[in-house]
Amino acid sequence: MHELIRSIKAISDPARVRILMALEERERCVCELTQLLHLAPSTVSRHLSLLSYAGFVRSRREGRWVFFRLASENEMLPFLPGLLQWLRESLSESEEIVADREKLARLDQEDLCRP
Repeated sequence: MHELIRSIKAISDPARVRILMALEERERCVCELTQLLHLAPSTVSRHLSLLSYAGFVRSRREGRWVFFRLASENEMLPFLPGLLQWLRESLSESEEIVADREKLARLDQEDLCRP
């Protein structure tokens, strides 16, 4: 029960939900998420830490950059894939998520986090 509550708390913030939706297509660097959300890097890192603690995301370091991705289904607690699917379906038409996807496509062209 504690893991379920921790996971629900992790998705109780709009910025964290936006991060999860941003990670749907591919892994992202903190700098990309900072640009997307217009938040300080420390704030984005805190959100990512909470999502990681809840089991939603995993990270890897490449030089000075840290990249985050959605955890694979076998890395997640059993109920998390269903929770993510519910978010995807519920927010697929959300104006904010659609706008985020468009902004991420533009950010992909800038290649912010590559040496």
